[in-house]
Amino acid sequence: METGESEANSTAAPTATGGDGASGETQQGSGGREARRRLLRRLSLVFAAAAVFFAVLAAYSALHGPAGVGGFTYPEKLPDGATVSSAKAGQEAVAAVKSIHWEPHAVEITSAALVSYSDGTLLWLTASPQACSLVDRMAQKIAAEQERLPYTAPVELNVKGVRVYLVADKRTGQIHAFWCRGELAAWAQLGVNPADHDTIARTIKLLVEETSYRG
Repeated sequence: METGESEANSTAAPTATGGDGASGETQQGSGGREARRRLLRRLSLVFAAAAVFFAVLAAYSALHGPAGVGGFTYPEKLPDGATVSSAKAGQEAVAAVKSIHWEPHAVEITSAALVSYSDGTLLWLTASPQACSLVDRMAQKIAAEQERLPYTAPVELNVKGVRVYLVADKRTGQIHAFWCRGELAAWAQLGVNPADHDTIARTIKLLVEETSYRG
């Protein structure tokens, strides 16, 4: 979810000194940011053209339905074949989620679950009466502070009526997605190759469809 102040400060760009060296670092940084923006734009196009995936995912879900822990549901298997490595819920999960926020005591969540998959995908699921407000605040915070944070500014998508925010890790290119539905607020760190746009799109759609909080 949101990254703490220590990580935000550690990932801030160093101050460049000198002539040509500073210019080269600036050009490289600009090129990297532009490449990440192009990646997110390409992903947006993949989602826009992915209506056929709905039928595919419906058939897939019939064979691989959602699993569950602590009142949360999540996919048992991802489109790339990855399976659940571990899943935990309860106060330990709540504490883990709060520990990666700027203001842990201001995060109003009643329950949480952490799910990891064999491809490296990590899924944070939280329950809160203010779930959508929490997600929107995260998006606004990342957009406002993205020069200091390890994430690009969020790109907003509509996935089957659910507003999903996408960001890319500036260090690795790894895609992260976060969204809300009802009392559920979810954040996914995808283990999928960032260049595999098709699998990224199908993975996000499946996660949005099969994650829920049932109390």
